[in-house]
Amino acid sequence: MGGIVVRYLLDTRTLAFQNKIVGLVLIASPSYGARWANRLKLLSRLYKQKMGAQLEWKSWSLEDLDRRFKALIKEKRIPGLDGEEACEHHFILHRWWWPWNPIVLVSVESAGRYFGPAQTLAGTDHFTCVKPDSRRHPAFEFVGDFCRKLSAVKLPAPPPPSPPSVRVEVRSEPSPIIRPTDKDVRVYDTKLQKLLETLPVVYKGGERSWMFLPILIFILTGVFALLVYFKWLLNF
Repeated sequence: MGGIVVRYLLDTRTLAFQNKIVGLVLIASPSYGARWANRLKLLSRLYKQKMGAQLEWKSWSLEDLDRRFKALIKEKRIPGLDGEEACEHHFILHRWWWPWNPIVLVSVESAGRYFGPAQTLAGTDHFTCVKPDSRRHPAFEFVGDFCRKLSAVKLPAPPPPSPPSVRVEVRSEPSPIIRPTDKDVRVYDTKLQKLLETLPVVYKGGERSWMFLPILIFILTGVFALLVYFKWLLNF
C-alpha cells in the first residue's frame, strides 16, 4: 500500500516536487491490483473491508491512479523523478516438498508499470522481498544500485527567462459632458417659476395669500352664529 500512497502524493502534490530529485522504488507494489483480492472478494464484502475491495484487479480507484501517474511521467511534470520496480519470486508458502505452488500475490504485470520491466528478486516472497536480512539480500542490492544511479542524476537546467513583456496602455478619451447654456438655464428658471406660482402657498413675497380669505369668512360666520345661539338659550 505504501507505493499506492506515494504515487497518489506525487500526483496531487506535483508542484512541491518540481525542483527536487525524487527517487521512487516500488517493490511488489500492487499498482494495478492483485488477483488474490478478487478470489477473497466474498470475505472482504462480508467483513466490509474497503481496502480489500480497492486492491482488486483493475479496481476503478487503482486504474484511475495508474492512468494519472503514467500521464505524470510522460509529461515530465516532475523533471527529477526516476524510479525502479521489482516483484517477489514465489508465493508465501514455498517449500520443496509442498506440491501446490500458487501464483505470487503481486504479479509482474501489476508490479512493473512505470519504469520499465520489473526485476524479480530471487528467493523472496511478498513479505521477505522488503525485509533484507543481509547485504547479499536481493532487495538490499537492488535498492543500493538504484541509489548509486540516482546520485548521478542532476536536475535539468531551467528554461531561459522570457524577455520582458511590453506593456501597452490604451486610454480612451472620456465622452464629452453636455453642459447647459445660459439660455437653457433661463428657460428652466422661467418654467420652474410658473410651476411654483400654481402651487398653493401661505406666504408669497411676504404677503398673506388670498386663498385663505373664504375660509376666514366661513369661520367668523360660524362663531357669530354660535354666539347668537348661546344668547338665545340664556334668554329662553
